[in-house]
Amino acid sequence: MTTISMIMKMRLVLTVITLAVASGLAPSIAARADVAEYVVIEEEAVSVGQLVSLIDGKYQVTARADDEMIVGVIVDNPDVAINLVGHVNSYPIAAKGEVSVLVSAAEGNIEPGDYVTSSNIRGSAVKARRSGFMIGQAREGFDGAVDKETGLIQVKMLLRWIDASQFTSPSRSLTQRILDGVGYGSVTRPVGSLATLNFVRWLVVAAVTFFLFSIIGFYLASKVSKKREQVLRNDPLAIKTIEPKK
Repeated sequence: MTTISMIMKMRLVLTVITLAVASGLAPSIAARADVAEYVVIEEEAVSVGQLVSLIDGKYQVTARADDEMIVGVIVDNPDVAINLVGHVNSYPIAAKGEVSVLVSAAEGNIEPGDYVTSSNIRGSAVKARRSGFMIGQAREGFDGAVDKETGLIQVKMLLRWIDASQFTSPSRSLTQRILDGVGYGSVTRPVGSLATLNFVRWLVVAAVTFFLFSIIGFYLASKVSKKREQVLRNDPLAIKTIEPKK
């Protein structure tokens, strides 16, 4: 096996290991609400699916249309919960992923793919009709004539300002579709501890990747050195240059 061939194979192995580490250390928040942060909400009638805002340092169920202070949605039984507060009024809040969101048909029936925003109906999202701060994109439909006055549907969280031109435009750029997929945007505001968790997670991935590169580098350098020494030892003209003098 040539040195170049060996290097190519080791790079392939390193790539596979790095992807495995990244996927293992970065549980898919974008796939489901498996990570949430507990916060205290000093209100009554708080339930799963309601939209939560952070106003004047206090978490509360929102009752404002186009509320830009939304920080997440109350979820039920997340896989991982952080910032546990030993308080009777603490609730898990998810800022990313596909979660159950309380919606209303006050602005019309919701179709899969529609953007939803906050409303004057306490804790509920409605179909977005104009540019503004969006909660996310509906994964299910909601028919006010068939369903209840309000109900829960699956919504992919986005939490950012979106222009109305994007509501029906099928020709969005590949970059923007990728950003939508991972939940990034110009004004995405994950709950504080979740942002810290994301940073720590990717910091660990970077450290592990650097460590793997170092190990592979030392290994390849050692192999090349041994190969060179073997070639020199087989050369009678060069043997004196590599053997210690007596």
